[in-house]
Amino acid sequence: MRTCVITIAVLGNICHAQNFSDVFLNLQVTSGVEFTEDEIAHLQELYANPLNLNEIREEDCAEFVFLNEFEQRSLWDFLAHNRPLQSIYEVQFALAFSVEKAKLLAQFCYVSTYKPPLQLHELLQKGHHTLAFSYFLPQVNFSEYRDFWHYEGNPTREIVRYRFNSFNRLAAGVTLKNDAGERFYTRERTLFDYKSAYAQYKTERVEYFVGDYEVQAGQGLVVSQGGFFGKSIDRSTQSNLLQAKVHSSANEFDFFRGALLRFSLPKCEITPFVSLRSIDGKAKADTAFSFQLYETGYHRTATEIANRGAITLQSYGLHASSAVGAFSCALMSLLHHFSLGSVQSTMLNSSVSLRYAKPKIIAFGEIAFDKQWHYAACAGLQAKLHQDFVYSCVLRSFGSEYESFMTHSLSEQSAVQNETGVYQSFDAQLTRALLFTVAHDVFYMPAERYFVKNATRGSDSWARLQYSTWSGVRAYMSFRNERKTDYTSGEQTRGTIEKVRNYVTLYAKLPFGEQVYIASSWHQAFIRKQERVRGFVCYQDFVYKPLGNLKLYARYAQFNADYEARLSAWEENVQYAYSSQSYFYEGSQVAAVVEWNVKKRLYVEAKISKFFYRHPETLPKQYALYPHSNPQNYTLFAAYKF
Repeated sequence: MRTCVITIAVLGNICHAQNFSDVFLNLQVTSGVEFTEDEIAHLQELYANPLNLNEIREEDCAEFVFLNEFEQRSLWDFLAHNRPLQSIYEVQFALAFSVEKAKLLAQFCYVSTYKPPLQLHELLQKGHHTLAFSYFLPQVNFSEYRDFWHYEGNPTREIVRYRFNSFNRLAAGVTLKNDAGERFYTRERTLFDYKSAYAQYKTERVEYFVGDYEVQAGQGLVVSQGGFFGKSIDRSTQSNLLQAKVHSSANEFDFFRGALLRFSLPKCEITPFVSLRSIDGKAKADTAFSFQLYETGYHRTATEIANRGAITLQSYGLHASSAVGAFSCALMSLLHHFSLGSVQSTMLNSSVSLRYAKPKIIAFGEIAFDKQWHYAACAGLQAKLHQDFVYSCVLRSFGSEYESFMTHSLSEQSAVQNETGVYQSFDAQLTRALLFTVAHDVFYMPAERYFVKNATRGSDSWARLQYSTWSGVRAYMSFRNERKTDYTSGEQTRGTIEKVRNYVTLYAKLPFGEQVYIASSWHQAFIRKQERVRGFVCYQDFVYKPLGNLKLYARYAQFNADYEARLSAWEENVQYAYSSQSYFYEGSQVAAVVEWNVKKRLYVEAKISKFFYRHPETLPKQYALYPHSNPQNYTLFAAYKF
């Protein structure tokens, strides 16, 4: 597949010592966290518009998604007792911070005693703008592509972004997108299949959101948007505070569209919000919930187009919180009303959240109920056992019949339903350069699921040993073991068995001065179901910076993995296109990226990537659409700053 992506952007005038790709690589290696595409988009926005630590609120600390709950709380405690800061490097003295985490944090915030204007007309005059355009084109015959997949549109992908930001107090944006296979123009909807817009205005006491926005509250039992759809073993908890932010990613499903007001009073905070939007789906009469919802946002086939925006969704929510010393509590209620012609359904969820936070311990919890009084509960704590040791424990119990919408919490499944579990993790800073992390989760699903017709049990274990130095040397090795009840297919053999997955990862990054570094990695998977399968991918990265404004990147990867044992690895890419590359079947990959900053005004990124499969005749039929069955990709990003 040959692709071409062209992006033109007008960025703000904030300069950083590194570009985002360098910072993002350090985030992945140092934090050990796997980021979603929504979180990456948020980090890119935050990198372009860093926060002033002398002005942020406690809930703003959750903007730094690479910090866990304890680190966010430690940062806030440090700021509350030491503001105004005189230097960004003072954050390394926060209780939970290693030097590496402090250096990463410094890329997304700054320190200033300057008071930005509050008048709307001044903010409009002094803000900066971003305009971006992306174009994706695979090397396939358009008519063959449409005939094979039965899509209505061409295999092109277009995205237009506009962003405005003024001191993080006034912001606005527009996103227009067309996915591959979608028609660019129809008489019913003019240009672009997906359209999103937002505006945000912040004063001393009130924050306004109009357009598309995201809400996260408590442990995600009532609402949680813009983050992980399920459990990630490398992170334990999410903030128990309310988070409201603009919807700036290209995700077409997980957001509200309407208005939100956030009133901050000395001892309490009240946040009402309302949303009215159309979502994809159709009526469904054979289940307790009357609708079948589609979350992909794709409108390529006649069926997908027929279900496009068919369901009207009205949402009304209210969140109220209060804090007294170290103790805080919050009440939340959220009503969803779905309608499609005469078919209607209402979903109501309410919850109580509690939080107790001290410098060395944080306890939190949330219990939620639906309109039938089915429940979901989550509680936990994080404790600083020693200056270099952090322990976390989270308990969860989600009722089998609990009903919710756009909720995501710490769980094995994407839905908050039918699960009980205990998660524990332990971080130990063994030396200044050596960090050891271990996590374990055990879970039980009492009710049957779609494929598994009885109860499901399982466990998930993860261990990571990381070495890093001031000079930029970084290395880690990790091991993950997953055990879970699975099913066998076939009418005669259908039943349940235990499926075991083991993953091993080795990574090393070695710099040679300021201009050159190499990175090597090995990923291995062992899967045991009815039979044993395994897979591996190893890659070698080479980065050369001949000039301060020029960066050259190259990767060679070799892989051989059954689809069941497929592996993923993050790779260098252009802005707004970072992703985790999946490797399966047998072959190799080459990739190269050029990043060039011309006189600090014109910024250009270009990428080429190509796969070579050893046995093309064994590939699925859709690979025959590409020349020699070897996908090839081109990407281009251009930005002009003023």
